[in-house]
Amino acid sequence: MGREWKRQDRALVLERLREGSYEAIATSGQSALDELVHLRIALGVFEALEVIRVEREREGLPDELLWRTLFVLPFVEAMGLSAAAGMLFQDAAILLQLGYTLVALQEGFNGRRRGEGAAEQSEAAKPCHPEVWRQEMARIDVHSLQAYQQEGVRQLFVRGLVNGQTDAIDGTGLGTGYQIVGLLKVHEQRPLWVAWRVLQGDDAEKGCAGVVVKERVEQLMEIAGPGQIAWLIMDALYADGPLLAW
Repeated sequence: MGREWKRQDRALVLERLREGSYEAIATSGQSALDELVHLRIALGVFEALEVIRVEREREGLPDELLWRTLFVLPFVEAMGLSAAAGMLFQDAAILLQLGYTLVALQEGFNGRRRGEGAAEQSEAAKPCHPEVWRQEMARIDVHSLQAYQQEGVRQLFVRGLVNGQTDAIDGTGLGTGYQIVGLLKVHEQRPLWVAWRVLQGDDAEKGCAGVVVKERVEQLMEIAGPGQIAWLIMDALYADGPLLAW
């Protein structure tokens, strides 16, 4: 296979992509987004996505493809889904890694939203439209996200990336009526979140914190086995009587 080096030749790159000649294109460097995505793939995140369930499958557009897209969004420096769509779908290398094809990006996956006799596919029917992502997030079974979290963290233990036996519990509010509580491995090399839960409504009220802490510790022991915690640090908000007795 021959190679021809081109610098900043956007027209040639697009031409080769339209022809399907992906092997003819090579990048001379990687962006931070490339590196973060490749790291997560190497850590088995795509495999962990298989445990996610939806309340209703989406016709035409594979749920697995949308999940992989959603998992990349936190690494895109953009405020809001519309801005993220504009930035992410400019990176052909990342999209191919996620499983997209050029035909799917140009024409969408089916004609569900194509009107009778319409010449072009509606933008809303394409995977890059923010409304598609919002609908997909609404379909996800929230209970399966817990299994996804545990599977992702388990891979960190399997690869020996979690250090230390000193843990800390902390939480913070996420606007009105929401709170996130997490279990953090405290280590000089790499502080690392290993279990967390977003609380809403009554679960976020005062007096429920001890139960949530116990659940996070049990979750860690289920993932990595007993003997993972020698010291557990928390403030008085979480250290209620039943937790201390346990």
